[in-house]
Amino acid sequence: MHSDAQLVSQVIDEALRTWHVWASSGRPVEGYPTECPSCRMSRARNRADTQYDDAEQSRSTEIAQFLDGLISQFEDPYRTALAINARNITTGVNVWVSARLPENRQKRAEVIAEARSMFGRELFRIGLM
Repeated sequence: MHSDAQLVSQVIDEALRTWHVWASSGRPVEGYPTECPSCRMSRARNRADTQYDDAEQSRSTEIAQFLDGLISQFEDPYRTALAINARNITTGVNVWVSARLPENRQKRAEVIAEARSMFGRELFRIGLM
């Protein structure tokens, strides 16, 4: 059984992961092929799968764009702390840091914890948690 604090932390982690993946995804560039030459002969998915995937992708994009606006409202160092924390969560390692955050590990951890707390309160205030 999970405690409330663990569940809140998981929701924050998932929101940050969703935002980071969306924010760091490359946008299509004109002139580049849209399919892999080795996969041209593969069997296409059925239409129902494609429609479901398109709807799910659209919903995920809308959520990520909303989270982007929310995170953009935070002032530094909290916005930077959320961005670095999101990158660390997404990559599964805790190695990314920023010159905008305190060099002292303890102080940096405190800033990140405060940023996550502020973000969690905002998610709760708007009904996403």
